[in-house]
Amino acid sequence: MQVGSSVPNPLYHHIFSAYYRAGDSLRAEIDRWAPHAEPLEDAAAGQGGFGLTPLGTYRRFGEEIRQHLRAGPGSAVDSYAEVRYAGEESGIDALKLFLRNLDALPRAGLSTAEARELWVLLGSHDQLFLDTEAV
Repeated sequence: MQVGSSVPNPLYHHIFSAYYRAGDSLRAEIDRWAPHAEPLEDAAAGQGGFGLTPLGTYRRFGEEIRQHLRAGPGSAVDSYAEVRYAGEESGIDALKLFLRNLDALPRAGLSTAEARELWVLLGSHDQLFLDTEAV
């Protein structure tokens, strides 16, 4: 996971891996992906803010993605125990309220890192980029 201002949400690491791998030839890669990814993106039209593929997400958020790529990836940490997200306190509090109403999920005993990871999974899916800092 990256650390810094406006780093990719860990949920979308796989999409950013494609962008990083493409490097300076990103535009050519986008064109190469199009015939294969467009049918998937067309079928999912109106299904959410991000694409199903790197192509779809790039088409919706190309400027933000290019800006991030120009800045380069942030430093990295290996676990949720090593990072803190901006605004995570209120998100984790909301997560705990949510968990109280679900008998099938653990209600207590989550470590800070586990609560943080669950918050990222359930509470940050609508954000392509997050602000983080090392703990």
